[in-house]
Amino acid sequence: MHGVTSPHAQDGFRVGFDWGPAGAAAVPGGITAIVDVLSFTTSVTVATDCGIDVYPYRWRDESAADYAKQRVVAIAAGERWNDGSLRPAVEDLWGAGGFLAALDVDSFSPEARAAAAAYKDAADELPNLLYDCAGGRELTQYGFPEDVAIAANVDSSRAMPVLRNDKLTAST
Repeated sequence: MHGVTSPHAQDGFRVGFDWGPAGAAAVPGGITAIVDVLSFTTSVTVATDCGIDVYPYRWRDESAADYAKQRVVAIAAGERWNDGSLRPAVEDLWGAGGFLAALDVDSFSPEARAAAAAYKDAADELPNLLYDCAGGRELTQYGFPEDVAIAANVDSSRAMPVLRNDKLTAST
């Protein structure tokens, strides 16, 4: 079956979306944004805003000089149930959808359109919804309500973390 791609690859679209490691493997992109709103993405953003480099584990450096010429994919990290299976986390759906909704690109896969639509539907209520979703309630229960508040600050970062030479650093 040489040349046949998976129906899950979202081929034919410039922008894609999926969930977790299996989704990242199934939907290749020239630029891939991994979104874990509570708390990895928030932690990395705060660190790079402060000038701190973050060294991620097992990430691959994809040369991403110009997103306008490359396929863009957002992967919502989700969480894990006790049995190890993926638990989709709505905050990651909103975060990935917010990233995708901000792109000035056409040709979204149906999955990417759904993620962007989910963000647009929640955007005006995002701070409250983040506290009310399972991930926000969990962090608050563990004594970290500030993490939820930081994650709710949409478009407040001074720089976007970019993977260069095996570390996430502030874009220049």
